[in-house]
Amino acid sequence: MEREFDLSHGQLSFIISAAIIVEAVTGPFMGHAVDRYGAQKVMAACVTTGGAGFILLSTAQSPIAFACYLAIPVAIGCYAGFALCPTNAVAYWFVRKRGLALAIAASGFALGGVVVRLDQFLIDQYGWRTAAVVLGCILFGAGYPLAMLFRGRPERYGYLPDGEARRSGTPGEERQFQREVEGFTVRDAVRTQAFWRITLTFALRDFAVAALGFHFIPMMVTKGITEQTAAGLLTIFGLMAVTGRLIVGYLGDHYSKNLLVGISGGFLIAALVMFAVWSELWQMRVAAALYGFAWGGSGGGMVQAIRAEYFGRRHLGKITGAMQLAVAGLTLMGTIFAGQVHDATGTYTIALYTFVGAVVLATFAIIGAQRPALPPEAVTTKSL
Repeated sequence: MEREFDLSHGQLSFIISAAIIVEAVTGPFMGHAVDRYGAQKVMAACVTTGGAGFILLSTAQSPIAFACYLAIPVAIGCYAGFALCPTNAVAYWFVRKRGLALAIAASGFALGGVVVRLDQFLIDQYGWRTAAVVLGCILFGAGYPLAMLFRGRPERYGYLPDGEARRSGTPGEERQFQREVEGFTVRDAVRTQAFWRITLTFALRDFAVAALGFHFIPMMVTKGITEQTAAGLLTIFGLMAVTGRLIVGYLGDHYSKNLLVGISGGFLIAALVMFAVWSELWQMRVAAALYGFAWGGSGGGMVQAIRAEYFGRRHLGKITGAMQLAVAGLTLMGTIFAGQVHDATGTYTIALYTFVGAVVLATFAIIGAQRPALPPEAVTTKSL
């Protein structure tokens, strides 16, 4: 994109940030749509939007057109269709094994790192415009059949979460089931300390990881590594991210999810320091592996598992959208900040150490989050 439109890292970061803003602003509306109409219908609509967006992207002849296509159809379609819908659907159907179930579902995001090699091959051989068309066609070809497999809440089909025929379990599990069914409204959720601690945690985390994800290949180039080799490092990252998601997701069904996210944050801090200090290729492989494991264990499925555990399933889509709106500001700033630092200094070192500080604060925030008590006016099972 930089070569095509003669843009700096900072300028391209602003364009990417526009997509983040659109995701954030539309997040609450998309969350409401998922709660009201179900993941199947919303995902099918988003497949159409995202696939068309990538094909339109291939026709962009100016930075403005490129920004519009990326920030509106691609951002809306891919965020709501491939992030919000799948995680919400899984959270509706699982309670006791939710951590592992969401980890398996969210592994798709991590496996995307493996596909970067295909993207890079298409770009190198045929150009980025052809690559965009191929990606759009992949979304159409795979997205529609997958969307048809989605179902709404299990209660609508005569089931209970976890495939149970009836509600049973320990007193603690009974209380959690009551929380799941009654749940919090968005208004109730935002009044809790837990909502803002979780929001701060993942805002600070995304401040770092969103920027590093966008700038990873340029960052490797500044260390003397080629774009093709950097794409290979993302394959390592993707495979380790899947490992991290599955291990932490499984453990999250047995131990404190907050503590596990905090421990993953510690690994994330170590990996960021490695990226800042090291420069040899073998060192970058080690850093990418550790970063991928920590990235997988600290985000995606775990944040949705914590949200559902704390606030219930009834209004989960709207609560997820509201939290995403609050998170977007720092996510936006991180991407822009990293690009500006590179343009000013020629490296990402200052940005990486800033990200270390952000993740340290995020780790303390999530460890201190406590599950809130159900509000007195919570809806009852009779309203389901």
